[in-house]
Amino acid sequence: MRKIYLVWLDDSQDFIPSLEGKIEVLQIDNGVEFVIDIHNNGNHFDTIARNIEDSIFFIDYNLKDNNGNIFDGDQIIRTIRDNNPTCKIFFYSAKSTQAELRDLISGIENVHPILRENIMDELRKL
Repeated sequence: MRKIYLVWLDDSQDFIPSLEGKIEVLQIDNGVEFVIDIHNNGNHFDTIARNIEDSIFFIDYNLKDNNGNIFDGDQIIRTIRDNNPTCKIFFYSAKSTQAELRDLISGIENVHPILRENIMDELRKL
């Protein structure tokens, strides 16, 4: 069985668990195992990006840290790119359009802006 390592950053504690049933079916149907490393804040992403070269990142745009401070996923993407220039990154949002996300990451290679509701479609393609 092929394993695909995903690093996932979303400050909504309920979002990723809400996908578990769909992800489980996807794994069974395609003979893959998604190993998902879930994070709810942007701490240590420089270290994470450096140590996990061939992972795939899913990064939400609108984020809050544990203290309620707002930070943006495009900042995390820049940190990842500074430490890992080749990994694949999916950048999503429930509120922003793909065009808005694309503008935020202009000039950063191998980052794919997607709508939050299209995440399962992207997982199917992996």
